Amino acid sequence: MALADGNYVCLDCYNKTHPYPTLESLRVKSNGATRMLYHLDYWDGPHSGIMLWNGAKAYFKSEDEFIEVGVEIASEDQIKEIKAEFEAANLNFHLEDAQEILTYRPFKVYAIPEDNLRAIEANHENFREHVGTHTDYDINGKRGVGATANDIGDLRPYAEHSKYYDTPKVEPVSPLNLEGCVVLGCFRIGA
Repeated sequence: MALADGNYVCLDCYNKTHPYPTLESLRVKSNGATRMLYHLDYWDGPHSGIMLWNGAKAYFKSEDEFIEVGVEIASEDQIKEIKAEFEAANLNFHLEDAQEILTYRPFKVYAIPEDNLRAIEANHENFREHVGTHTDYDINGKRGVGATANDIGDLRPYAEHSKYYDTPKVEPVSPLNLEGCVVLGCFRIGA
């Protein structure tokens, strides 16, 4: 399928008829020119944010919650170990406790208007300055570290946070109206 910028997107990807490529495989194939830069929304993994797509900044957004693709059953030795942990905690063990449901979350990548991208980037820079860099990803796809019980990780001191949360944001602010935006491609995170 031809896109407005003259590039092509796989119709099977666009129509969800095959599993999306993993973000990791795209990052490796592109020598880091396709990778996540930072997320804007996060719950059990990123939902939206800004990434490099073939070297250009683009907006990504999850399409669905996790999609189940299979079940991985632990080995006999692992099952024995898990069963012993349950028994030590005085809990009943069921075989399902030794299974992992394999899932992935699908994403689409969009070319968004420059003014939207500038606003998102300005707001994120303000977030980084006053809240932290824990939403940023390095070239290998590793995310910054948030607070733990003994350390604030990549967060700024809590007294700084209000300088972001209590100030007006640069407009337009996400979430975006993605209708009419060009779909550059797709990827998945997970199995």
